[in-house]
Amino acid sequence: MATQREAIFWGAIAGAGTLLAEALTLDPASLFVDFDLLTFLGYCAKALILMALGAIVVKVNQETNIQKAFQLGVMAPALIIGLQSGANLNKANSQLDVAREQIQELQAGRPQQASGISFEEQSQGFFIRQAYAADAPRGRHEDISAVSRFLKGLKGSNNKSWFVVAGAHRNRDSAERQASKYQKKGWDVKVGSKISWDGFYVVLLGSNLTKSQALAIRDRAIREGLPRSTYVWKK
Repeated sequence: MATQREAIFWGAIAGAGTLLAEALTLDPASLFVDFDLLTFLGYCAKALILMALGAIVVKVNQETNIQKAFQLGVMAPALIIGLQSGANLNKANSQLDVAREQIQELQAGRPQQASGISFEEQSQGFFIRQAYAADAPRGRHEDISAVSRFLKGLKGSNNKSWFVVAGAHRNRDSAERQASKYQKKGWDVKVGSKISWDGFYVVLLGSNLTKSQALAIRDRAIREGLPRSTYVWKK
């Protein structure tokens, strides 16, 4: 039989251990390519919170058996991680829905009828979106605040993580030529590094935006003659 202090220690270890399941879903390469100190510190803060939670559960139950203490230490943090993973999954599904809609619009060149929504209703939504697009800027690139970067590590997500992509190239010169062409038309354009974009230099009309901001810029770009293949993406 262990002492209360030893049991609390193993409860804390178990609490942090729940992050291992989350880590298995991450691409190891992305940890180095997109490494950000504040995001990492947010992740460390989450680990400390889960450790404290695991230790508190063991303390409250006055458990002195290490095996049971470990099990108790896992329970509450695992529930939190599960809820967070579920929220992230919903956001991923939302991203897939946006991608599907973009493919359908690209193929047909007009609003697509979605399941359970009349064509008239969806067409109305399309034209409302076009009205918003008229007020959208010609490109927008925002810096992520220190607080948002920290919260990304703590919460695992960031609302302002949408990008507007007008082109993707294997070499930087091609990307720069496309970017220069749009800049002459009055667009604020940046070229994204191939390190962060799976080996491609991407021509960006928007960076670190909300979903609605990104969609509005994409719609304006297409309306003003930029490639109909311009799309929004969440990183």
